[in-house]
Amino acid sequence: MSRKKGVTAKPVSHSTEVALEEESGTFVIPVLINGTITLKFTVDSGAADVAIPADVLSTLVRAGTV
Repeated sequence: MSRKKGVTAKPVSHSTEVALEEESGTFVIPVLINGTITLKFTVDSGAADVAIPADVLSTLVRAGTV
């Protein structure tokens, strides 16, 4: 007879609150990317990917953060 080991989660010792902004029927939050540029990101709890516009990537490349 085999026994499965249980998984124990560690309690979180800190938390951070982020103010959500409503914009065009969705919630967004300001995000500082690599300490270079701040963009509003849409909150999508089901999203599997994150995308940024090409001009933002160009800015990050010029800043040497990518």
